[in-house]
Amino acid sequence: VAQHFLVSYHIECTDEVKQSVVNTMGTFQDIVAEKCVEYFERYRRRTFVTPKSYLSFIGGYKAIYKEKFANVGNLSERMRTGLAKLMEAEVSVNQLSKELVMKEKDLAVASKKADEVLLEVTMKAQAAEKVKMQVQKVKDKAQAIVDDIAIDKRAAEEKLEAARPALEEAEAALQDSITGETVELLEPYLDMEDYNLETAKKVCGNVAGLCSWTQAMAYFYGINKEVLPLKV
Repeated sequence: VAQHFLVSYHIECTDEVKQSVVNTMGTFQDIVAEKCVEYFERYRRRTFVTPKSYLSFIGGYKAIYKEKFANVGNLSERMRTGLAKLMEAEVSVNQLSKELVMKEKDLAVASKKADEVLLEVTMKAQAAEKVKMQVQKVKDKAQAIVDDIAIDKRAAEEKLEAARPALEEAEAALQDSITGETVELLEPYLDMEDYNLETAKKVCGNVAGLCSWTQAMAYFYGINKEVLPLKV
């Protein structure tokens, strides 16, 4: 009976395995019949294995096999799809690995160039900082000199301003007392070789002062004579 119903039913197996399934169906049928006899002998209640129950057993096997076969087919298809994806991923990974190697080489070259540029910039910055410090030192020294000069200038201007009244009085007195005629009379003496401060000091201190004063007055007259027209 099992042979009749299963011979045309597709089972994914060899003919030998399919025949074993048919034989097993018959074996199960015989075992159930024996158990029915044992059940009667123990409980004195009869039960039978009918052709209908046997056909139902075969139909149940076919239904379960179809369900499980479909389930295994779905799992197999999913596995096949997964494997295909894995193979695609492997190809992509290999390609990306090759590109990564090339990128790493390019990155190494770029990193080396960046280090060289950074070193050069650092050295130039350090050199510029040294020059800046040296310039600042020179600037500070120059500023100190300018400040000292300004202080000296203010002090000199203050002293000059304090002496201005006396200087103006002296200029006025000299303008009135020293004339061109007086200077002309002094010129023969001023032209003498030994008419100087050093010789006068050897002779007499008072004479040295007079000698120095006459030379200064003659010199002042000459300068004042040139300056007066400019003042006008």
